[in-house]
Amino acid sequence: MRKSHHSHILANLALVRHVLEQAGHTTLPPTFSDGLSLVQRWADGEDVPNEDLLASARAVHETPREPSTGSLSWAGTAIGNLCWMTSKGRNWQDGDRSIGDAAKYTLTSLRSKESTVQERLDLYAMLEAFHADALAAAYEQVESRPKVKRRKSAPPPLRKVPDLTPFIGAVAARHLAKLKAKVDAAQVGDEERLRAACAAHRFEAHPEVVAFEARYGGIVANEEITMGPWTLVNGGFRERGGSSLEAEQLVPVALYRDVAWFLGRGGRGWVQDLITDPQAIPVVNGGDALVAQLLLLDRALTCSFAGGSAELSGTRGEEVATALSLSPLVEADGEGSRFWGEGRTMVHEVRRDDGWVTLVSGPGAATFVGDQDPTS
Repeated sequence: MRKSHHSHILANLALVRHVLEQAGHTTLPPTFSDGLSLVQRWADGEDVPNEDLLASARAVHETPREPSTGSLSWAGTAIGNLCWMTSKGRNWQDGDRSIGDAAKYTLTSLRSKESTVQERLDLYAMLEAFHADALAAAYEQVESRPKVKRRKSAPPPLRKVPDLTPFIGAVAARHLAKLKAKVDAAQVGDEERLRAACAAHRFEAHPEVVAFEARYGGIVANEEITMGPWTLVNGGFRERGGSSLEAEQLVPVALYRDVAWFLGRGGRGWVQDLITDPQAIPVVNGGDALVAQLLLLDRALTCSFAGGSAELSGTRGEEVATALSLSPLVEADGEGSRFWGEGRTMVHEVRRDDGWVTLVSGPGAATFVGDQDPTS
């Protein structure tokens, strides 16, 4: 067993226990308590079978939870993810993020809706500092312990992502390949399991959601993108886009950093920044357009890092695209947004609360820097 893995388990276990104490969750559902006890035994050097850890993770994630217990529900997500991370023995950075995010939401969900973004960021910084201190202490603790031999089990296989060009377009598909995306078999659910997970947590398994799982389920990339309603719902991510949108029956189908993407009735795609947005907004029609837009937004961000960016007032996408000889990317167009580009330079026309803007990313942005609104 790698010392780094053992150290990160100890640090995350300390973080989860700290958050439970801060949130006042002294009484836990039996599956939650059993999961923590199992990880503690593993951390203390007991040879706990991976199968037991995975079974405990599933039991935690499948524990029914009432909507009114949001903080406790997020605590369960952190515990389930901790069990999963302990068994996996790889990609601990992704495990740190999944546990850390759930720990953050355990506390922020207790705060009033009037709490400011800065207050949330301060809380996040405090938890990250706690984790860093716990990790440093864990490394010292592990160094002083005798080595523990554990039974090895093969990690779940990673498969190549099939060619998605016919569905999301060439530019988005190329970007997914550059991210070295894979299909994680452990995060793929068949239709039966997807419907069971949705039913257990009061989501509606729309036909479009089932189709999304079949095409995109289990795709992971760059430790920042996770696709598939089954792995999200079954894994404990059960955001619904905001309480005022219950009639839309939104189901989470993708996570990109702190941004959640949903499909609702009729296949309408929605997006929500979980830190700043009180509720999701509609952006596209259909799962394919949702994935294309997610990937093109990430591509535009990559282009801006490499070649700069410019923000122009108004709907100037066609004008800019014509000047730069860029083709439209209609596969990602949606409600309040249009795209052009070839992968090096990207143009995104988007409607904001205060009007339309045109964003240019990559080498072509230099042509339009002088046209920017001085207040942008």
